[in-house]
Amino acid sequence: TLKPSACTPLFLAAFDRGAGCCIHTHSQWAVLVTLLVERDFGTEACFEIECIEQIKGIPKGRGKAGNLGYHDRLRIPIIENTAHEEDLTESLEKAMEAHPDTYAVL
Repeated sequence: TLKPSACTPLFLAAFDRGAGCCIHTHSQWAVLVTLLVERDFGTEACFEIECIEQIKGIPKGRGKAGNLGYHDRLRIPIIENTAHEEDLTESLEKAMEAHPDTYAVL
């Protein structure tokens, strides 16, 4: 009676790239930031933030030593939503390839 989540292809794409975990959320704040970034900067833009204490716990990227610092810029790619979550797989894979140092995708 059990069936895999519709998001299974997304999780597998992340794990195939070396992810240690996947955190899947439908946070209203995550959705809001994607809408604001798209409105203000276009559909190809990333969420970017710098000069904020909270990014200091995020690693600099694959194969790079240390974590981001206060003055570094954190870039998180945004992919367009679809009616069915499994249809996001290709755009997720492209975002991870285009942004190899990211630890998240919105």
